[in-house]
Amino acid sequence: MRRIRYIILLAGLLPCVTSHAEELLATAAVPPQVCYRDFIHDRKVTLQGVIHTTSVDLHEPVVEKLFNQVSVVMFENTSLFPDDGIFKKLETFPDEYRKVVRLNRVVDEKHIPRLSKLFNIALTRDSPVFISTISNFVASIIVKRLQNDGLVAQSITNPWKNLIGASNVEAVAYAYARQHQIPVRDLESVGESSGLPEIYEIKDQVDRTMECIDDAKCLQDWNARRLSIADHISSPIKSYDDTYRVVMNSHDTLRITLAPRNQRMFKKMMSFLQDGAHALVIVGAAHIGGPSGLGAKLAYEKFIRTPCDKLLL
Repeated sequence: MRRIRYIILLAGLLPCVTSHAEELLATAAVPPQVCYRDFIHDRKVTLQGVIHTTSVDLHEPVVEKLFNQVSVVMFENTSLFPDDGIFKKLETFPDEYRKVVRLNRVVDEKHIPRLSKLFNIALTRDSPVFISTISNFVASIIVKRLQNDGLVAQSITNPWKNLIGASNVEAVAYAYARQHQIPVRDLESVGESSGLPEIYEIKDQVDRTMECIDDAKCLQDWNARRLSIADHISSPIKSYDDTYRVVMNSHDTLRITLAPRNQRMFKKMMSFLQDGAHALVIVGAAHIGGPSGLGAKLAYEKFIRTPCDKLLL
């Protein structure tokens, strides 16, 4: 998600689009980008990580060069992004986000009565779960258990409400790209970004989670990790490797789905990266660092880590 302090548009290119999106770009929060270059085919990649829950005005603006000579912008998935950078309301979400799977694809049927009691809702094997919320499923179970014990606030979501969203940074960057006629590409479908291809592994983790909610020490450890993650995402990102380690130390399905999602995204990214291209890739911060991150994959393909201010020289 990107921001740019005012860029003067060439007269006639886009009539008077110093819009809300550009205003947000002027004040948006972005962690440091990292850049890679393939000197053989003159392909350049700027990786920009975001925290999906971060609003654009949380940190100091550091984005003036983010869109500099960019030929294509890639996101995880743009289904929710409106052209003006303002989020769509739930009832206007694309049909893809409304797709559901049956509860028994995510949870062993023996656990459904306990989940009904935990969430105080009548659930059956056929109860619908939005595919766009599957990645939050395990965390929702644990947090609800902690809520019921009075250990965390009640203002948390549950897996039967569609909370999908992306950071304002992403939405604003998408709006900027559209307004400036910069090609936009998706690296995932909604199902892929929710973890749907790894649904059997997720189901196995739900089994372990149901055991955890009966174990005081397990709950305590999980809550400590949850608070560590909350503290991490409330601060500017200093290292994408740190973000990777925080996610891998969590009990969330993010840990299960991260490596396969990175592989899918990287394969798609490379298919969009033509000779001479400069791609701005805007994804969740955890997808950039670590041994399975997009940065490591670029390095494996002989892309050279390059200071971003030297990338276009």
